[in-house]
Amino acid sequence: MAEEITGPQCHETRERQEQRRRAHDGVIIPLAATAMADASQLGGILLQLRLKRIGLPIDDFGTGYLSLSALAQMPFSEVKIDRLFVTNRRCDGEMLRIVRGSIALAHGYGMKVASDGIDDIMTAEVLSQLECDFGQGDAFAPGLDVDALGAYFENLSCGSALDQAALIH
Repeated sequence: MAEEITGPQCHETRERQEQRRRAHDGVIIPLAATAMADASQLGGILLQLRLKRIGLPIDDFGTGYLSLSALAQMPFSEVKIDRLFVTNRRCDGEMLRIVRGSIALAHGYGMKVASDGIDDIMTAEVLSQLECDFGQGDAFAPGLDVDALGAYFENLSCGSALDQAALIH
């Protein structure tokens, strides 16, 4: 027997559904490219996570077992370009072509792009020009353990890494 929900009951149901959906906003579960050797078995699970608005960035893009067809078929939200392709990229035109192509590919599938290994402002500027959406590396802040993190933010001054981070969209 089915019962139709109308009026205020229907409104409450929609509100509860929206609250459940919003509860996952901002939650991100990075997936290592090396763990994607058999991505087909993960497809249903990944889709359920994305339907709950959980972000699924693929980490270390370009270094693992993720095929281009899996990239096209899986519901990833973001591609994170491995530092291997970014560090010292000014000296290597081949790596720059790989980064440019990776950004275009990810954007073509509606994904955001992050880059690891941005160790200088010049690299950050180049990645910004290539329309990389996010970045991390020593150009913005050094890698810190938990104890050093609090001290770093206490000593952070104007014109520092946070201002430099604005170079990436």
